Amino acid sequence: MAPGDRSRAQRALERAKEVVLYPLVTGLMLGLGTVLGRRLGEWYLEQRKRPLKASVPVRADGWR
Repeated sequence: MAPGDRSRAQRALERAKEVVLYPLVTGLMLGLGTVLGRRLGEWYLEQRKRPLKASVPVRADGWR
């Protein structure tokens, strides 16, 4: 059997991987990255909103 001769089942499996599996995995990774990025962004924003523990006393007007 020559390397270019593949059975119908092998071609169908290859096509299924190209059409179904790869886009599915790519979409899942994109979704996971989007959710993870949003959660990290929310966490970072919350961290930025908290007042810093200042080693220098803060004046009443907010300046250090």
